[in-house]
Amino acid sequence: MALGYDLPPNRVQQDEYWLFANDRIFGSCRIRHRLIAMTELDRGHIAYEIRPSARRQGYGTAILRLALTKARLLDLDRVLLTTHPSNHGSIRVIEKNGGEFQDECLSPFTGETVHRYWISL
Repeated sequence: MALGYDLPPNRVQQDEYWLFANDRIFGSCRIRHRLIAMTELDRGHIAYEIRPSARRQGYGTAILRLALTKARLLDLDRVLLTTHPSNHGSIRVIEKNGGEFQDECLSPFTGETVHRYWISL
């Protein structure tokens, strides 16, 4: 998917990164190079995960900060991130990295409510 070749219509070019420390994986993130209709409502440009045992230790904030640096290299001027409204940890991470709440909508993937945030680069 990083090269963007022969992708189905519901997929876009994306890069995947892993956060390592002391030979352990602490998290991962994906950066989509552009949005399509479905990802404008849920998933956005950047998605990240932190392993449960590493949460609340700053790794989420760090991985998103690093992802924003990579997104700037893609010439994006702002990026969209989405999260479940009850995911308070993710909301804090997004807001610490400059995320501004836009609205809430229904996910086309799950049918659940998601919050959408924009971060200007």
